[in-house]
Amino acid sequence: MPSFRTTLTPHKRVAARFVVGVRRAIQKGMADASSRSGLTQTAVANSIGVHRSVVSREIRGASDMTLGRVAELAWAMGMEPHFELRRPSDREVRNIVIPQTGASIAGPSDISSDLNQIMAA
Repeated sequence: MPSFRTTLTPHKRVAARFVVGVRRAIQKGMADASSRSGLTQTAVANSIGVHRSVVSREIRGASDMTLGRVAELAWAMGMEPHFELRRPSDREVRNIVIPQTGASIAGPSDISSDLNQIMAA
């Protein structure tokens, strides 16, 4: 029986998790707006000037969303998007490679001092 093993690089994993998180937030926002005020995908699509199928594909994940579209969808749902960069917690840090230096952090042991040293370099 054939077996496939896919390797996901750390930076691709971070990107995928971010995209999935944003998509889930949009889906939850649509569900909340729908139950709260009866907002439909058709109404959202009309307010941003696209066909309903475009909104449906983007929310389902069948089509990529731009950051601009995320903001438009949030606006159409009466919400405001928010983005923030933060340092990962000790549990989240695993084999991070800092591109500018090539340095690697291999585990959670004293991560904050390791990060500070690498960022200072």
